[in-house]
Amino acid sequence: MSRFQYNTNSTVRKNKLKDKKITLHRVKSDIERGRQYFPLHDGKIWAYYRQLSGTEIYLGAGDRRTESLLFVINYNENYLEIDAVEFRGTFYNVTRVDDFEGYKKDLTLYADEIPAQPTTEDVRVWEN
Repeated sequence: MSRFQYNTNSTVRKNKLKDKKITLHRVKSDIERGRQYFPLHDGKIWAYYRQLSGTEIYLGAGDRRTESLLFVINYNENYLEIDAVEFRGTFYNVTRVDDFEGYKKDLTLYADEIPAQPTTEDVRVWEN
């Protein structure tokens, strides 16, 4: 085996290059203002991004989930409850957060595009 190949039967997880910038949001619904998006952090964070394969989408449909892509971010306890992700100006609903068997290394966010994209007035600063 050359040094550029790796054993596919290995139990070691492949490292994913986190080379995309995203913003994580919490969503609050208000009767007067509708849905409002509040960023959970200043600036953007690094993430790995990919679209789900056909097999992954098919398996998720059995649970009646609509997921089309995933983001992998570094573990942070503050990010266990995420409602939306903003990536390249598009907002995505987070359908589930996977912490991979409780290890505190990465969080995988499964998401699907929000049909009615929020406007700039819908994104606000977090109010304590």
